[in-house]
Amino acid sequence: MIVGHAFFVFGVLAATAVLVGEAPHRGRQIAVIGSLFTLLPDLDLVLAPLHVFYLLVPTTESVQFAATQHRALTHSLVILGAISLICSFAYRSDSRSTQLALGGGGLGGLLFVFSVVFELTPIQLMSILVFGGAALLTTSIVSSRSTISTRQFTVACSAGLLLHPFGDVFTGTPPDFFAPLTLSLFQSRAVFSTDPTINLVWIFLLELMTGWLAATAYAAIEPKARPSLASISFFGVFCGFGLLLFPPPTLETATWFVYSVVITGGVIGALQAGFEHPSLSLHARAYTGFITGLATITFAVCSYGVGYLWVWV
Repeated sequence: MIVGHAFFVFGVLAATAVLVGEAPHRGRQIAVIGSLFTLLPDLDLVLAPLHVFYLLVPTTESVQFAATQHRALTHSLVILGAISLICSFAYRSDSRSTQLALGGGGLGGLLFVFSVVFELTPIQLMSILVFGGAALLTTSIVSSRSTISTRQFTVACSAGLLLHPFGDVFTGTPPDFFAPLTLSLFQSRAVFSTDPTINLVWIFLLELMTGWLAATAYAAIEPKARPSLASISFFGVFCGFGLLLFPPPTLETATWFVYSVVITGGVIGALQAGFEHPSLSLHARAYTGFITGLATITFAVCSYGVGYLWVWV
């Protein structure tokens, strides 16, 4: 899931800020900024409608072609590294117009070089333009609202962008890590088990681990955070066993399973947040709700995995 990228980057950057003794408010800013940047590579999902518009003919072939560009150029360490450098260079200026001018010039130069050297297609150039433009816009907004230094911004931006493709090696088609170069890092996605359902459970648990990493790091960087586990979260155990009544899910048919568990955890977490004492701040209640919902989902997935091994294997 896309949120797993944000949780992981937030957890890594927040934990690092604590270890190096960074001030809590700056550590939070660095972690949040990194989380924002790590979501940007998935903007290549808009390529299908863009390609249809480019051809002016909404054919199945055009949509399929655009779909093959997902996890390609915007997930390349080459492109991600170049965009992070452009954003860091633009961040140095205090003027938004200067930032956009410097960043736009750098992005334009990048597009020109890649179009000439690698003969990229218009839709491929469009993917870099959309992604790079969003990164520059994020840089401009962040610079006007944050108090972190250029070095700290560079760390947050680079970590957010460069860590993203490594989180996609377990689901779907592995990213093209060095596009447009012909080098390849992964030929196929990584698997935990030859049993497709057990493999799905392990991947789900890996996603949940990123959530727990983010929650733990937030507690370490936010002095007022009070981690607590509400007993209502154990309802997830019954949810997991209840899902055994349905056919075992796989990575390709996991939508109903994932949504069922996540929605259950979201509802339980929201209820717990609403039941918290009114004297608590909104942040404290939201954090408790998040912990409770995350625990509910974790209990559900673990109980389903145990039940699956008992019933189906």
